[in-house]
Amino acid sequence: MNFRSSDYKKAQILLITLIVISIISTILLFLMNTVSINTNQIVNTRLYNQSLSTTENLIKEKINYLLNDLNLNRLSDTCEEIIQSRKFSCAIYSRLDEAELFTELQIEDKRKLERYELNKDQTFLVKLSGYKGNFTVDLYQNVALEFALIYKIGNTLNKIVDVFDIGQNISSTQLISSLSSTFVLLPTSRNNSLVSFDINILNWLSRNGITNINTIDALYLLVTPRTIKDIYSVVLNLDSSIPDSLPYIVREFKARSSFRNRSQSPVIELLSQVTITEQYDSNFFYSILIEEGI
Repeated sequence: MNFRSSDYKKAQILLITLIVISIISTILLFLMNTVSINTNQIVNTRLYNQSLSTTENLIKEKINYLLNDLNLNRLSDTCEEIIQSRKFSCAIYSRLDEAELFTELQIEDKRKLERYELNKDQTFLVKLSGYKGNFTVDLYQNVALEFALIYKIGNTLNKIVDVFDIGQNISSTQLISSLSSTFVLLPTSRNNSLVSFDINILNWLSRNGITNINTIDALYLLVTPRTIKDIYSVVLNLDSSIPDSLPYIVREFKARSSFRNRSQSPVIELLSQVTITEQYDSNFFYSILIEEGI
């Protein structure tokens, strides 16, 4: 009887020991996995910061490199041109501390604005070079957009202004400017925007007493966001109704960076747009035009 009781106690001790060892092993595995995850996170964070900084610097270098290159001719020897459309794809390799970073950088000159960010009360100047067709605009915030058309009749410089505003963005008590015949609201918005509309240049000129469009020389279209709300920047698209009819407006730099031969490494995607048309402070726009003798 005593022998059987002793064996039973030994079995109990052995079972408890195995359970304790199992619990300790589980805790140790959990701690090891946690340390491994934290280590990977630290490494990935460091790689992300290195990749972000390197990609930003690559874009800045290319912007400066192409600063005075209006036709992107300087890219012809180092990058691949895509269908001779002033769009280039550049493959760039950067050796960092622990791995090799591969960056695909696409550089493209565009005749339209796509997802362009414009600060409140900042005027963007679109050079028309005689274009008198219509425009389509996609607006992503509920703000008013002030448009000004600078044109010449003979040697006389003229300016007409209209405002697109479907909400109380300029005054909280009174709608300053409503939808007019200058703007044609599209039935459905495009490109996931808040609202899309056309600018009818003929109606705009007609409302200002100009019936013969052939008598004018269209110079510039000025776009300015206006609002009394706490909105400090807006995003918009602007395109001509006749494809490729405008001069080039912006140069877009789109970069995607990732580490080669390294799994679960961070991927960086950056987009930067710089204007091709020289921008002026709208407050001094008239004096600049006159000084330049336009």
